[in-house]
Amino acid sequence: MRRGSFRVAVWHDAAMSVTPAVPAPDSDAERRAVELRGFGLASLGFALLITLTSGIVIPPMIALNLGGLFVLLWRQASRTPVARDRLRAPRSWPLTIAGGIVFGVAFKLLMKAIVMPLLGADPVNHAYHVLAGNLAIIPAALWTLTTVGFNEETVWRGYYFERLGKLWGTSAWAKAATVLVTSFFFALAHFQDQGLAGRRAGRDHRARVRDDLRDHGHAAVPHDPRTRRST
Repeated sequence: MRRGSFRVAVWHDAAMSVTPAVPAPDSDAERRAVELRGFGLASLGFALLITLTSGIVIPPMIALNLGGLFVLLWRQASRTPVARDRLRAPRSWPLTIAGGIVFGVAFKLLMKAIVMPLLGADPVNHAYHVLAGNLAIIPAALWTLTTVGFNEETVWRGYYFERLGKLWGTSAWAKAATVLVTSFFFALAHFQDQGLAGRRAGRDHRARVRDDLRDHGHAAVPHDPRTRRST
């Protein structure tokens, strides 16, 4: 054996003696993780489960918000890095909370005072106007308002963004398409109980006018089957 070859062999034996043994990966768990990160039956089944459990509401206003919990379960089972689904703690909790409150109030005032009047929409959200002066519904409303943000952001801005980003890529056009698609289906999910603000406002206004005229003795006012008398 040459001197150089002998030296290499000695170095190799020494390195092997001090290098800790790396445990073999769990092949079954890794196989399941790969399936869930892909777009096979297991992944599609999880997507369907998350979608169907994201909008369950028990009357009067108790949102179960199970979709976000299933996203966390999927992330753990698929071994998806936290950075990819945006589940990261902020650098400063007080600053983030204060900024969220300030931005939320400013955005609400902007929509109520400027945007919605310009579009001719009713500034009152009649779908949730039942909350006004209703003390009995406060516990359910607080639960829903506290958990619905986590559920919607985890599902719509976390899970769907990660899935579509992996499917379409990370180019500017792919990101724009992801935003448009998720925004469309997010709005569609809220259409069932809120509808189009302008159409609902006009319909409710006609119903109120008709009820006022009928209450004042104008019985000849025709009935519009698309409206119903508020109770």
